[in-house]
Amino acid sequence: MMRVAILGVGSIGKFHAREFRDAGAEVVAILEGSEEDAKQRADMLKEEFEIEAKVYWDLDSLLEKEELDAVSVCTPWKLHSEQVEKCLNKGLHVFCEKPFVFDSKDGNFETAERLVKLAEEKNLKLAVNTQWLSVVPLIKSTEELEEFSMYMEPPERYFSDMMVDVVPHMNSLLIALGGDGKIENIRFGEIDQGLKILFDYVYDGKTCKAEYVFAAKDTRPRRFEFSVNGKKYVREVDEDYKQDLVCGEERIAIEDPLKVSVERFVEAVNGEGKVLTSWDEILKNIELQDFIVGSYKN
Repeated sequence: MMRVAILGVGSIGKFHAREFRDAGAEVVAILEGSEEDAKQRADMLKEEFEIEAKVYWDLDSLLEKEELDAVSVCTPWKLHSEQVEKCLNKGLHVFCEKPFVFDSKDGNFETAERLVKLAEEKNLKLAVNTQWLSVVPLIKSTEELEEFSMYMEPPERYFSDMMVDVVPHMNSLLIALGGDGKIENIRFGEIDQGLKILFDYVYDGKTCKAEYVFAAKDTRPRRFEFSVNGKKYVREVDEDYKQDLVCGEERIAIEDPLKVSVERFVEAVNGEGKVLTSWDEILKNIELQDFIVGSYKN
């Protein structure tokens, strides 16, 4: 059985723990920033998900003492690159929350590229949880991408922090649908509790009009929708957290994207498939992230 540690279980990390367990992995350890937090979070995992994990508040100690196959990195963004590098150097497969790297506002590509090369050299799986890629096979068509928009509702923070939270998801779909491209004519506009980002995505000699919009919301479920060439898809969630993509009269049942993302990673580590995010997609996403966040002046 695959043995995994979750680094940071205070927010999305607890759901990573649940999905790794459900995918057949054993969650053997967790990491938090202090002994008190680690013990509290371990109690929470046991109560909510019946997961019993050893507690650590020092990554070096965890890596020295535990026999692991993989880690899931859900710590604050500024810690990602250092922790991912330590785990790869320890010979562990890595599943990392987005943003993959955010050491600075607009200078993250070289670090991301170095980490991808390290994973390649060590023949390890490295995935980033841009989970909405799981819906691409359901909506991708042979049409040229002329228009793409996406709306999300991250927890309330400063606009720049909310942008870093949602832009990797938005970039992932744009890249999957349009391929390798570059951003031109970027503009920003404030909306109620959020921001609108408009730009041209130039790819393969073509231009896609892109619009990213986000507005703060602290409670779940959070609204999620996107539009491809004028065709709008809205995520709907019922009381049992079953999810559908609704497009006009069409209703498409979907698996929880986080569940799919974790399952694909576990399968890849077990030699049974590929992770959801390719290394080329990871690096292109960081390139676009650097450009968008670096272009925002406030």
